[in-house]
Amino acid sequence: MKKSSILVVLLSFIVLLSAVAFAGDMPKFAEHQKITLDRPMVLVNSELPAGTYTIEHQMQGAEHFMIFHNTDPYKKMADVKVKCNLVALNGKAAHTERHYMTNSKNQSVITELIFQGDEAKHVFETPSL
Repeated sequence: MKKSSILVVLLSFIVLLSAVAFAGDMPKFAEHQKITLDRPMVLVNSELPAGTYTIEHQMQGAEHFMIFHNTDPYKKMADVKVKCNLVALNGKAAHTERHYMTNSKNQSVITELIFQGDEAKHVFETPSL
């Protein structure tokens, strides 16, 4: 076997081990969630009207994204995709929580979401308040 082939196999093995180690360190969270907002809220740079949303989680490399799909068939709105940071909790969340701040326009800005049963909270970038 050529030295270059051995090197490629060895590098592939190292990448695979790194990916498995990284995945083992990731806190567990459900791939799909559901949340109801009782009033309009701002999420990163998007405004979400009051209503019920299904949320899909998506990993792109080491980055985590959440995609909010409005479930109301009468409200035609595009999906909202936002980047968030996963922060490990000390155990499984006992209940679902929404954390928010009020900005200078008197809008509620979501800063964190925690879903019952997940082992991580989702922390969002907040635009300047």
